[in-house]
Amino acid sequence: MKFRFYYNLIFLIFLSIACENNVVKTQDQRVLTTNNSATIDKVPSIYCNINDSALHFQQDTLYYNNLLYSGFVFSVYHSKDTAFVGSYLNGLEEGLHQKKYPNHKIAEIRYYKKGKKINTHFGFWENGKPKFSYHFMDGELEDTLKEWYKNGKLYKLFHYKNGYEDGSQKMWWENGVIRANYVVKNGRRYGLIGLKLCMNPGDSLKKTLP
Repeated sequence: MKFRFYYNLIFLIFLSIACENNVVKTQDQRVLTTNNSATIDKVPSIYCNINDSALHFQQDTLYYNNLLYSGFVFSVYHSKDTAFVGSYLNGLEEGLHQKKYPNHKIAEIRYYKKGKKINTHFGFWENGKPKFSYHFMDGELEDTLKEWYKNGKLYKLFHYKNGYEDGSQKMWWENGVIRANYVVKNGRRYGLIGLKLCMNPGDSLKKTLP
């Protein structure tokens, strides 16, 4: 029990340092860094179990009793191993939020600024293979979105601009066969969605990709 207590304490301290430096290592030792264009404000080194009855949400804002909460919240498995650690500033998500599997491998890495998603968010399957990679700018999806099957094969490769699909969009079945292949241009889709011909009303066949 003492070992688990000190393990969790060291893990929480590590996360605090990672938040300040905007750097964290995944289970496969790759270094993930945040986008320097979105500076993370410093969160006080206060830790509170997410099951604390004094913690409560009002819409998307976290309070401790009647005060806006600033600090870290965490949850643990029955084994007392850390399951989640996230930081808040003035009631809103700020900085690194991380989930772990019972086997100690990282499940999710997410970043926030004043309650909005920023930078690149990563997800992993329990076997350590990548699950998703999303990039956000000021709370909206931006640039490339990727999702993988548990076996490591690519499931989705989408592109976004200001929160909307933009450009080439592709999906595959688990066996690698193409599932959808279309392009979004000026808010319109051209191509194949679910292996069916997709056209917006008024579009002509000449506008549709093969």
